[in-house]
Amino acid sequence: MRKVSICISTWKRVDDLKVLFESLLRQDYMNLEVCIVDNASLDRTFNVVQDYRGIFANRGIDCKYELLPAPNYNAIQTINQALRMGTGDYLMIMDDDAYLYGNSVVSKLVKTMENNANVGIVGANVKGLNGLSQLMITNLDGSVIKDSDADKMGEILYYNFHGACALFNKEFMISNGYYDETFVIYMNELDLALKAISKNLKVYINMDAIVIHKGTVNMNACNKKAIFAIRNYNRCIRRNFTGFLKYKCLILQTMMTFGYFAERILFWEEYKKRCIFPLIYRTILYNFTDIFRHQKKNKGGYQGNLINYYIYNRIKNSFTDRILYVIKHKEGIRGFK
Repeated sequence: MRKVSICISTWKRVDDLKVLFESLLRQDYMNLEVCIVDNASLDRTFNVVQDYRGIFANRGIDCKYELLPAPNYNAIQTINQALRMGTGDYLMIMDDDAYLYGNSVVSKLVKTMENNANVGIVGANVKGLNGLSQLMITNLDGSVIKDSDADKMGEILYYNFHGACALFNKEFMISNGYYDETFVIYMNELDLALKAISKNLKVYINMDAIVIHKGTVNMNACNKKAIFAIRNYNRCIRRNFTGFLKYKCLILQTMMTFGYFAERILFWEEYKKRCIFPLIYRTILYNFTDIFRHQKKNKGGYQGNLINYYIYNRIKNSFTDRILYVIKHKEGIRGFK
C-alpha cells in the first residue's frame, strides 16, 4: 500500500480544520501522512493541530506542521509549500474548509490512479453544502451533464478537476514544478490539468469519491479577486489554443466578461449606483492584463485538440446563456446567475 500525503494549506479556519481531521481519521486507507502549512493563523489552529498530532500518531499517521511567520497572500505558494512537504508516493490536496464524505474516499482515488494507465491527476466529486456538484461536468458540445446523471458515471476521463480535493502523481508534480505560482488564485487547477494532458497523462474524476466543500465562489464586479479568475482563464487559453480557435475563444471570453460585469453593475441592486466607466475599465483591464506576455505553449497530449473544443464550447454556451439572461431574464446553466 503506497503512502498518500494529505497536503493542507490553512488560514483561520480552526473549526473547519477539526471537521477535516475527523474525516481523515475515518478513512479505511491506512498509509497516510498529514502535511499542514499554517498561513499565520491567529485563532487556535496551532493548539488544535498539536492536539490532533497525538491522535494521528495513535493511528500511525505522521503529522507535519509548519507555521508561517506572516500571512502569505499568494494562495498558490502556500499550497505548493504543503505539497512539497509530502514524502508519500502520492500527493493529495485538501482545502481546509472541505471534508471527506464516507470512509473510503482516499481508497477510491488511489484505486483510480492505480487501475488506469498513465494517470497524472484524479479529482474527487466535490459538492457544496447544498448537495450540488461544484465542478460541472460537460459534454463535448459544452452542455452541462445533470448532477443526477454525472453521479452515476463512476470514473470520468476529463480535462479539469476541483482543487478542494485531488490526488496527484508525485513524479508529474515534481517535474512540472507543482502549481504555477504566478496564478496567485483561481484557474490553477485547469492550467495543471492541461499541462498533464499535454504530457500524455490522463486526468480522471472519480464521481464515487465524494467531498463536501463549504466554500463557494462568490465574486462580484468590484472584487479584486476577479482579475485573477479572468486573467488566468485567458492565460490557459493562450497556452493551449492555437490558430483562429484561440482568438475566437479569447473574443468570446472578453464579451462574456463584459456581460458578467454588466449583469452585476446594471442588474444587481447593490451595484445600481455604479456607472458605465468602471464597467468598461474592468473589462479592458481584466481581459488584457498580460495579453502580450509570452505564454509557453502546451503541445501534444491525448485526444489532440479535443480538449480545446470542450473548453471553447463551454465558453460559447456560457456566453449564450448570459445573453439570454440579460435579454429575457431566462436562466441557463446552474450557478450562472
